[in-house]
Amino acid sequence: QRGNPTAIPLIRSWSEELRACRIGDVLMNSPFEVGAPHLWAHLQEGVLATAGVTLDDPTLIEAAVASADAVVVPAIESEFAGERSIAYEVSSCIEVVDRLYAATAQQRWADAAADARAWFDGRNAAGVPTYDTATGRVADGVDENRISANSGAESNISAAEALPDRAVETALTMADPFADA
Repeated sequence: QRGNPTAIPLIRSWSEELRACRIGDVLMNSPFEVGAPHLWAHLQEGVLATAGVTLDDPTLIEAAVASADAVVVPAIESEFAGERSIAYEVSSCIEVVDRLYAATAQQRWADAAADARAWFDGRNAAGVPTYDTATGRVADGVDENRISANSGAESNISAAEALPDRAVETALTMADPFADA
């Protein structure tokens, strides 16, 4: 945090720890992870980009960009295709590219964020919206090209984080569940 100079050494230390946990350009979730990192809660690139701005260290932003280009961008470009995709993975990718846009002002990150957000509107392997604005429910994900019938708290919170304006708009149009209580 810029207003707290005692935090700067901690931010530097944690950033170096994040940057060190990688295979090639790819920032990993754990030193014990094997293969490509899972995307749910994979926020390393966004954190490094923000830290790079805070610390005025472009090398952190460069590491974030390299990893995002290797991991996050392909997931977004493929519409999160694969055996399954979940709202939490999508919202994590959105957080990363939003932070990269804030750090670099490069339009490609804003475009990537828009493409990732479109997953909720049907830009996914099923080609069907996962966000039902009439009910305010968000499907848990896409399994083998089919929308999950389940809608848990994690998915709904993930969508609200990724689409805050739409979440508020939807909430304002819904009936008050406590009106008759």
